[in-house]
Amino acid sequence: DMMSRNDTLGIVSFNETATTPLAPTPITNPGVYATARSAVDAIAFGGWTSIGAGLQAAAAALPSGNDAIMLLSDGRENRPPLVNAVLPTLPKTTRVFSVALGPASDQLLLQSIAAATSGCYYYSPDEMQLFEIYNFIRGELTNDAVVLNDTFPLAGGQTTYLVSVDEGADQMILTLATSRPLTGLTVRL
Repeated sequence: DMMSRNDTLGIVSFNETATTPLAPTPITNPGVYATARSAVDAIAFGGWTSIGAGLQAAAAALPSGNDAIMLLSDGRENRPPLVNAVLPTLPKTTRVFSVALGPASDQLLLQSIAAATSGCYYYSPDEMQLFEIYNFIRGELTNDAVVLNDTFPLAGGQTTYLVSVDEGADQMILTLATSRPLTGLTVRL
């Protein structure tokens, strides 16, 4: 949901092996978002973890000229191919933005993957923090400035944010995400 028209999105799922539920696809219409959501919703969590297999499959699926992988893992590497064997095979221009989800994730390994590929590492204690992380990754990939990126409760009170936008800005992207339906929400631009 946080990507823009003409971005390219692909999804690789991994446990003891890796699969590509969605080959890299340019986002040309809302149907692509729906297809991507369905692909993510169909991923079964659990089992073994071959982060190396996930990286291999993602690198193999990348169209030429694309140079970023977002790696999300909630587990520890315990099946080959191992990351230390896969990293040297990645194209030198491929940056990996790694996200450790939860305390059971292999945070040191994910940090080292990001460092070795000139990417960035993020830790998310739970799925709600992923929204903020996705915004930062998108900003890195598009060279867009992230002016405000915050998570806050909306229940029982009013929250107001004033954000200054440079007069020369070509665009402003506002992302609003929630884990539950909202009623009575007003956004003023």
